[in-house]
Amino acid sequence: FDVVGHDIRDAAVERLERAGGRGVPSPAAVATSADVVVTSLPTPDAVADVFTDEDGLFAGGNEGLTMLETSTSVPETTRTLAEVASEEGMQVVDAPVSGGTEGARDGTLALMVGATESALDPIAIDVLSTIGEQTYYLGDVGTGHATKLANNVLFSGHLVLAMEAMALGAAHGVDAEMLFEVISNSSGTSGQFEKRVPRVLNRNFEPGFTVDLTKKDVRLASRTADEIDHPMALTSLVHELYKEASASGHGEADAGAIAKII
Repeated sequence: FDVVGHDIRDAAVERLERAGGRGVPSPAAVATSADVVVTSLPTPDAVADVFTDEDGLFAGGNEGLTMLETSTSVPETTRTLAEVASEEGMQVVDAPVSGGTEGARDGTLALMVGATESALDPIAIDVLSTIGEQTYYLGDVGTGHATKLANNVLFSGHLVLAMEAMALGAAHGVDAEMLFEVISNSSGTSGQFEKRVPRVLNRNFEPGFTVDLTKKDVRLASRTADEIDHPMALTSLVHELYKEASASGHGEADAGAIAKII
């Protein structure tokens, strides 16, 4: 694909240009130049701004433009943006991803799309299949973000339990490397256990996905649950633990740094 892009950080645009893309000065300029737009942003407020500001995507978009919103956001934001876009003949679809920075580099992400495959044009489907290895078409706009929040509730909770369990074994004098090997081959294992415990044992807290981003995602899940009076008692506790890790100065470290408060 020919790629144009914008970021508020000059360094990010420079990386794009070194890779063969073209930097432009605003989201509106991206929308004017593209057949398909992909957004990846840190918060629902940032998403709304990028779409609706005076130099945002809606200002530059033309009829027929498809915008794939890959951020971890909330269903309500995407539904609202999709309604506005449809009035102008454009399409906004939520397509959050899982797989981290490695999956993004390798094109092996899992994508959770708030649309049916038949509702997307062929170019948008080509883009999704290029950045992801598995694409799940979930139906209505908003279902993608709801699915991603459910996934991240489990990711963050598994991680807390993994570190708590390792700390228990260590407190009883079990060799940490042996404890990891045993649990990895037993019923207590999980993806987060196998991925992050080795990094913690090596004291490697270089961020793949930070404590602060994890805290934000769990907060968003709790918020959407509150809006429909859906109880999530354990998720609330997990959120408090990530708040504590952030308040203790570990916010920019990898999510595995939750171990430092345990």
